[in-house]
This record gives sequence, structure tokens and C-alpha cells, in this order.
Amino acid sequence: MNQFYNFRKMVAKSKEIWDRSAEYGLLNIKVRNIGDGFMETEDGHKFINLISGSYLNLDEDPRLIQGAIDELQKMLALDPACSRIRIQFIALAETEEILSELFDTPTITGTTSSALSQHILPLIASGALTNDNKPIMLFDREAHFTLNINKAICADETTIVTCPHNDVNFIEDYCKKHPAVAYVADGAYSSGGNAPMEDLLYLQNKYGLFLYFDDAHALSAFGKHGCGYAKSFMPEMSDNSIVVSTMGKGFGASGGLAMITKKHEKLIKTFIGPLLWSQDLNTAALGAVKASAAIHASEELVALQKKLQENLKFFDKLIDSDFKGLKLPVRFISVSTSEHALFCARELYHRGFYTSALFHPIIPKGRAGVKLALRVKISKTMIEKLCNDIKEVLVLRESI
Repeated sequence: MNQFYNFRKMVAKSKEIWDRSAEYGLLNIKVRNIGDGFMETEDGHKFINLISGSYLNLDEDPRLIQGAIDELQKMLALDPACSRIRIQFIALAETEEILSELFDTPTITGTTSSALSQHILPLIASGALTNDNKPIMLFDREAHFTLNINKAICADETTIVTCPHNDVNFIEDYCKKHPAVAYVADGAYSSGGNAPMEDLLYLQNKYGLFLYFDDAHALSAFGKHGCGYAKSFMPEMSDNSIVVSTMGKGFGASGGLAMITKKHEKLIKTFIGPLLWSQDLNTAALGAVKASAAIHASEELVALQKKLQENLKFFDKLIDSDFKGLKLPVRFISVSTSEHALFCARELYHRGFYTSALFHPIIPKGRAGVKLALRVKISKTMIEKLCNDIKEVLVLRESI
């Protein structure tokens, strides 16, 4: 029991800190969107949402909203409500064809990236994607919950090992000892940082290491046509690589996608749950994805990515933080305790900036701090105010 996950222990260890988060007024905040990244609560408090993954602000783009409406009017229904391998709306096939062309590799969609991982990872564990040779599966210790939660399912098929974070030597040791190894990690981590792509691709080329990345925090914000961090290192996808991501963050739409290769396309489409059940992207989501893909295929995306990088550089010039200088949008302000993190997040919220207070077990034991993510529609004036407020709050923190 509890070889891979311990929900009982997690609840016991984290209940108090979540209760404290509620006491600080940082949970269940009900808002309306008022544009340009600003939110407004029911009692009129306006603030910038700095935990939004919509790094290019495409979620507010009227073209995506109109795309959703147009697709609904064409299909005349929200969903066919049946398995896609039997019947699917033309819009689904069109959308996946557009995404495949955009990212230059076969791309399939699902309701969420989590749902796709829940069923692709056991397929990898079975050996179906590694020439019927069940791989030893190494899950990075800091891989997102939506990946790590699949350890127990995969363990019913093969051996599962938790890998020290970004430890390339650890991975290579397993590659030397076993004929098939799969490594499961984030491309860009939700609390900051990234996978060591060059080293991992070296191991793939040398040993045939299978690489599975969730790149939710880099899609759109990084790479050609917004392909993300991991895919940007793999212009031509290996048959030993899969990248999943959400289209509900930087892409500005909804649903999940998986970038695969032609070799595995039929197998994955036939034998994973979300594609067998009546759980596909609904018609409105497909219309929004199409509209966003058109923006991603244009020079407009290049301009948006450039603006994002300008905001990141400006922020980094004004204040020190973890992952300073990284071209990915997440920054982390370290503090000493979870109580300090909650204090800082509350004070920043009162000053007009909502950030995430992070602490164990959300992040590794011994760490605490405030996470924020910059976006395109945050002016330099607001970034300057944000940095000044962070500095002031960090000073105030010392008095608690």
C-alpha cells in the first residue's frame, strides 16, 4: 500500500495549511473578468490575476469567442455524445488536421491533457509503444500531479521508479542496465524551471530513451508556432517521444493535445480511453482552437511572444527571483516558511496582484514562496508597481 501516492498522508499534512489559506482570504475568490488581465470581485476589488496560464491573453481574444460561436452554428449541436472512433463531427477531424500541420507532427486532442496522460502513460507502460518491451518508467520527482497520479496504474504493467529532479546521471544509469526506459517529466514546470532537454535527447539518441513531457506551461509562449519548450528541441519528433499539453492556458482555448508520430497514431487513437468514450472536445472548444491556431500560424504570434519576453526581461531587471533570466513565464519568490508565503500572497492581493502561495506538499519539502506568471497584457507601469510591492511586502514579512 501507498507505494506511489498517499492521499491520507497528504490530507493530514496539508489540511491545516489550506485552512490557513482560506483564513488569509486567498481561496474561492469569486470574480468577473473585466478585460486586459484584470478581475473584479463581487465587492468591487480589482486585481491582476498573476496565476493565469493565459500568457498571451488569447483567452480574451474576440476571434476565439467568435470561432466558438461560428462552429456551434455550423454543427448545430454541442457534442455528438458518442465514441469518436465510431462517429465524430467534421470539426474534430478538421481541428486535429490544423494542429498537426501547425506543430508539424500528428496531433490528437482530448478533453484535458490530464485525461490524455491518464491513458497514454499506461499504454507506454504496457510496452505497446516500445516494440512490446515493457520499459522501466522513471517519473521525475517534481513532475506535475497529473503525471505522478498515474504511477499506480502504470505499476500494474511495469516497474515504476521516482527519479531525482532533472538527474540525468540517474536516468543514464537505468538506461545502461535496462533495454527499455521511459522518462516522464514536465517540459516547463508549473512552479518554475525546465527539463534538461539537450541531455535527455542525448540519452534518447544513445540508448533509445522514451521521453514523455507535459508542456502545459510553455505551449504558445515558447517555440515556433507556439509549439512549446520540449517540442522546440525536437523539430522532427522521434517515435520515442510524446508531448502533451493543455490548450486552456497559453493557447487561450480549451482541451488537451498530444503530439505524437505517425507510427503510433492509429494505436493511440484506438486504444486509449478518452478517445473510445464519448469524451471529446465540444463544438465550441473546437471552434476556439481553430481560431487560436490561425493566430499561432501567423506573424502575430511572434509579436506576442516578443512582448512576453520584454515583460519578463523588465521584471527580471527590477527584482531577483528564482528562475531569473529564464525565457519561460513563471517566476518564484522564495521565503522561509509557508506562513510567510501566505502573508506575502495576501498583502500582494490587497495591493492588486493575485499570486499563488506555494508550500509543501504542493512543492518539495523545505521550500515555500510565492509563484507568479507574467503575461502580454501587463504594462511596464504595472510590472514596476508589482516589483516595488513585492519588495515592500518582503520587508513587512520580517515583522511577522
